[in-house]
Amino acid sequence: MSLDDFKYESKGSWGKLTEITVTVLNNGNNNFQPKVLVMLYDDKDKKEDWFQAKEEIEFDIFGLGVNEHITKNVVTNIAFDNLDLPKKMKLVLVDAFDWSNRVIVTVDKEFLVE
Repeated sequence: MSLDDFKYESKGSWGKLTEITVTVLNNGNNNFQPKVLVMLYDDKDKKEDWFQAKEEIEFDIFGLGVNEHITKNVVTNIAFDNLDLPKKMKLVLVDAFDWSNRVIVTVDKEFLVE
């Protein structure tokens, strides 16, 4: 999985993540239904909030075949504050048909609001 692009807006004392583009490649041995959980936090957030998904990205396919890939651009509305602190975005790829949300792979991105 790759985080291809993301956009955010600064609204003075707060901001929001407005767009995410992600690509999922199935390097496994089985088809699966990709779903990406988006976490966004900074060091002032409570630790238990770090692992709560702010958004779920679902794909309009029945299953992703072995060696296939899919790219999706989604509009989001994930608000954040503490603009002076680095933001940590974590994307977690899971199989939508696995109710336990067992992690397949993660991508981490840290950014400063400019």
